[in-house]
Amino acid sequence: MQVEITIVSGRTLKNVNWQHGTLKPYAVLWIDSGPKCTSKVDTVHDEDPIWDEKISITLPPTSRPDTAVLYMDIVHANPLPGTKPLVGSAQLPLRDVLNEARSGKVPRSLKLKRPSGRPHGKLEIKIGVNDHPMNYGQVGPQGQPAYYGYGGPPPQQHQYPYGAPAAPPAGYPSAYGYGAPRPPVPVHGSPRASTAQTSNRGMDANTKLAVGVATKLFGETFKSVFN
Repeated sequence: MQVEITIVSGRTLKNVNWQHGTLKPYAVLWIDSGPKCTSKVDTVHDEDPIWDEKISITLPPTSRPDTAVLYMDIVHANPLPGTKPLVGSAQLPLRDVLNEARSGKVPRSLKLKRPSGRPHGKLEIKIGVNDHPMNYGQVGPQGQPAYYGYGGPPPQQHQYPYGAPAAPPAGYPSAYGYGAPRPPVPVHGSPRASTAQTSNRGMDANTKLAVGVATKLFGETFKSVFN
């Protein structure tokens, strides 16, 4: 079974980035223990984002339509140190919309909850169901693969791994060296440093030899001219 979700918009979201600027939210969606996918980032509308983006998710093989749950997180993109990027979460049991969604897209307005459990903001979606699924794990043409922190099943009891800045969603360049260590600096006594020192000593010896030969030739030439 294929579940087709249109992430329409959000309203009065919590600006978790208030110390640094405006909110730049994107949505993360998954069903039960299935893979996660994300929407694009809204960089314009701050606390009232507009995505209007369709994402398709295949029901995991271990899930049943009458017990499966659609989970949704709204996250601030590229958080600075000290900013907790989780804006709010919502969930929707598929059984609540299953019959209606088979005949067309069903609109739903979902309350978002902060990590503390306190309601803050709303999420507007449309949901439909297609009983002829694509291959498991495949998302729709606009659904993006999960990014850092979203590669596995949803953490238990909603303990989200948002402690470190996430890799930016598609279209957001990474900082220099993101995900890869800087090249090591040669240390005195290491193979690279020893090679460099040996090369310098060889160069000094060659230079001295060339200077000696040039001096000898110049002296012989000087004698032949004035004798």
